[in-house]
Amino acid sequence: MAQVGDTFQRTIMPYVPIWVFLGSILILVAMLAWAGIEVFGRFTEIVWPVVLLSLIVTIIFLVQRFEWDQFYPILANGIKPITYGVWSCAPFGMEYVLFLAGVLSFLPREQENLKRLKTEVWRAIIMVGILDTLIALVQIMVFGPEESKRLNYGLLTLGKMVELGKALAGIESLFMLFWMGAMIIKIGAFYFTTLWGLRTVFGIKDELKWYLAISGIFLSLGYWAGKGPKFLEFITIMDQYIIFPFAIFWVSTIWGIAYWKQKRA
Repeated sequence: MAQVGDTFQRTIMPYVPIWVFLGSILILVAMLAWAGIEVFGRFTEIVWPVVLLSLIVTIIFLVQRFEWDQFYPILANGIKPITYGVWSCAPFGMEYVLFLAGVLSFLPREQENLKRLKTEVWRAIIMVGILDTLIALVQIMVFGPEESKRLNYGLLTLGKMVELGKALAGIESLFMLFWMGAMIIKIGAFYFTTLWGLRTVFGIKDELKWYLAISGIFLSLGYWAGKGPKFLEFITIMDQYIIFPFAIFWVSTIWGIAYWKQKRA
């Protein structure tokens, strides 16, 4: 959530207080969670194709800026840097593992639905993996490997570079609208992950007070993370040291407690 507020302030609305962005996003996410996983899924069905199309259009318009020699020389330093690079990217993948585990707990898992559920999960994993890899490759071809590592919002920077004569230039505002839809899906998935953990460990009921409590926690954390250099330092620490072990601990602990309660029952 803090990333949404910081990005909007940096790009198109610098004078709007950050709590306005956080509150607006959180209200929509909480409403989706309160409506249930089916409504959240239908929202994703509508928003995801639009986000995907905007990314594809951005990539097509940037083909003229590609510098293919950015990939050379291939394996000049051997396989070791690639191994270290994979480890550095692991926290990004663990975010998807974290909220995917939470969302799956709300889906029907009867025997007749289990096969289709597994197929759709693998389809989503492959699609997101291909899309993230494609975006990373585009950033490298446009900015180069060193500059890509320094960019905090590389995808947004790519959107600013899209030009089509005088009719279409600097579409970051429109791109931000699409990107916000993707972030609502991501934050909503984390919301369901939190609900999953609280229901499994503490056995909370589906009551409004718990949704308000979770919303308050999300809003407080988003506002506390700050903005500008402070926020960039915060997300760097989260990505490098916290996300990976936290995702492993959270998913394994909640699954373990759920399995223990099921066996005990």
